[in-house]
Amino acid sequence: PRPGLRKGHMPGAKNLFFLDLLNPDNTVRFKPKEELKQIIADAGIPLPLQPPKRVISSCGSGVTACVLLAAFNIVGEDTNQTFLYDGSWAQWGSHSDTPIVKD
Repeated sequence: PRPGLRKGHMPGAKNLFFLDLLNPDNTVRFKPKEELKQIIADAGIPLPLQPPKRVISSCGSGVTACVLLAAFNIVGEDTNQTFLYDGSWAQWGSHSDTPIVKD
């Protein structure tokens, strides 16, 4: 939680922690391709991504969200279907008029 930001998540958001995609013994390397596919699918993101399906990756500030985009590239997904919301929660959660979901 960050001071001044609402709690919750963006509507339709799926939670996939970026470290889950990385090799635990060497976090500058990704897990194998087939394992990445399974982790992504287990997070509720069906593959392959085909129009109109797309992924908009976000996090707290837009930095670690890039890890997910790199993983989609590694597994051979169409990068025209993957996007980065660089404002991420720091922007979304700071506006009173953006919809949020509280679980």
